[in-house]
Amino acid sequence: MKTPKLNYAFVALCLILVAIPNLKPVKANQTTLLQLTPEEKYVTQAENFTLTVYVSNVTNLNKWQITVKFDPSVLKCINVTIPQDNIFAGYQIINPPPKIDNENGSIVKFTALDGVQGINGSGKLAEIEFSPLSFSCLTYVEFTGINQINPVNGTYMQDPQDQPIDFQPSNSQIHLLPTPHVFNVSKNNETYKVTIFTNSTSINAFNYNETGNILTFNLTGPQNSLSFTCTQTPKALFNSSYYVVKADSAILPTTIIQNSTHALICFKYNHTPYETKIIIIPTGPGDLNGDRKVNIKDVVIPASAFGSYIGHVRWNPIADINQDGKVDIRDVSFIAYHFGSLY
Repeated sequence: MKTPKLNYAFVALCLILVAIPNLKPVKANQTTLLQLTPEEKYVTQAENFTLTVYVSNVTNLNKWQITVKFDPSVLKCINVTIPQDNIFAGYQIINPPPKIDNENGSIVKFTALDGVQGINGSGKLAEIEFSPLSFSCLTYVEFTGINQINPVNGTYMQDPQDQPIDFQPSNSQIHLLPTPHVFNVSKNNETYKVTIFTNSTSINAFNYNETGNILTFNLTGPQNSLSFTCTQTPKALFNSSYYVVKADSAILPTTIIQNSTHALICFKYNHTPYETKIIIIPTGPGDLNGDRKVNIKDVVIPASAFGSYIGHVRWNPIADINQDGKVDIRDVSFIAYHFGSLY
């Protein structure tokens, strides 16, 4: 009589089933987060706005201090307050006034429990109100002095024994933009919304050429006045991460802010007495002039500005491909790497 073969897969399954009742769940370590929320905010016209300082998953919190920096040329801090529903709500607190320095762009705020207890959980710490001073495609509000227990420039949290509580900070990026104009664009039977923020007097002749995959519109404004314009486009519309912007035939320096769904393309130019045609061309890496190919014409742009820096007589921001404030071998090498590419 043959001895039956052992089915190892069946035995393994039985062992797993026996072991399951004895398995204990492993708790994931929860990281304490210190956040400026929202993480990204669009502010239009002259509206004040508020950022909330929020802590998540904190244990035994007794006191905290934040030091926040911002660009004083584009933002002014109006006030820092402790909201009624803050994480210490219901307890007596020590709450000295904030130190607001709008000349250098800094805020320091300290708050503590008036006692030796500690608070667990998540909640608001403070609210910071800002007023915009000028347009900016992107500016940051961010924590400084992380885990530095310093009354002047520290951002920290402590327990009742004055031991530091480790945390991870998260900052806010702010877009200070002019009045929005929303247009619908059709491509492959899909409809997309394109938003143009501009301080120009008027915007007209908006057009999306599906065949050429090019966006155009006309802007007008008082002669020699500065046009600040940002175009927010869905990534699915252009399917690109590189763009060239022209005012009539002149290539404009651009600032491009992108996330997973949209691109914000910002540029400036001085108004002429006539209508200016803005052309937005999605392209590829290395194409600086918008003809959708990388050739000697693109090489000439950084070569002509080679060795220059911001303020130099030969400075050309279009040639500063990696935006480090200078035109050097890194910029030329980038063009050389993509030389011959067609988009």
